[in-house]
Amino acid sequence: MRMAPKLLLDGGLATELEGKGCDLSIGKLWSARILDESPELIEQIHLSYLQAGANIITSSSYQASLDGFLEAGYSSAGAKELMIRSLQLCKRARLSFQNLCPSATECYIAASCGPYGAYLADGSEYRGRYGVSKQQLESFHSSRLEVLVAEEPDFIAFETIPDMEEVQTVIQLMNRKYPHIPFWISMQCRNEKEMACGTPIETVVPLLLGTNQCFALGVNCVPPQYLSSLVSIIRNQLLRFSLSTYIIAYPNSGEVYDSLEKDWKQTNRTHMLDWAECVLACGADIVGGCCRTTPLHIQLLKDRIRALTTSS
Repeated sequence: MRMAPKLLLDGGLATELEGKGCDLSIGKLWSARILDESPELIEQIHLSYLQAGANIITSSSYQASLDGFLEAGYSSAGAKELMIRSLQLCKRARLSFQNLCPSATECYIAASCGPYGAYLADGSEYRGRYGVSKQQLESFHSSRLEVLVAEEPDFIAFETIPDMEEVQTVIQLMNRKYPHIPFWISMQCRNEKEMACGTPIETVVPLLLGTNQCFALGVNCVPPQYLSSLVSIIRNQLLRFSLSTYIIAYPNSGEVYDSLEKDWKQTNRTHMLDWAECVLACGADIVGGCCRTTPLHIQLLKDRIRALTTSS
């Protein structure tokens, strides 16, 4: 009998912002720019995902970094204020939801940390192998973590990581500076077996032997049809090393991203019902949606999970 996932994530942010009239094609900040221009829209989207059934909402800080804001003309103080705001909006949305639904007990906030490649805004998060030093990677992530961790999120979410060296860097950084903060790592993969950089995904699992904080490992922003193979590989490796780490999986809608045109091609969009079936069939412990998914996707997952729970 298929087991229901333990937790449900939210879905895409950019899709919903664009639906509310935001143009995210201006500059390199993408959705992080809306933290300054229309923060109330972000709060509304967080609330809509909680109402759809999500247990975890991720902050709008994926593209938010000190380096990125400084290059866009913000001051250091202004950059930090906006990164703090990303978590404040999550907290306000959670409070609103709990006021509406007092019985809701599992409502977690994850501080989103996108990869170095997202800051470059040239599609590098789908390739990896940035050609920068480990020190540069650590400095990039460290400056953002100092701000986000101080706001006391429930988790840190290292998302869409395409590069093995970046995985190693964030694990070592968290171990050394924030040993009390739980985090997950979700990887970007170019096929059913490899990270975007070309490294076999099973080689990542042994890196978890050096940390007790990484409570979930998995993939995101991959086509839904990749999930079954990727989750199976990760689970087999976790069993091999006797690790009880959760597996997390939140694919995109099935469309293909063109990093040159910075747009999603709709020709391969997966029907929502098929998408939900792929997500649930993969057997991950924590599931949700990534790019181009909506509260409707999450509501569908919630309904399917409820049915699985009832039948078991």
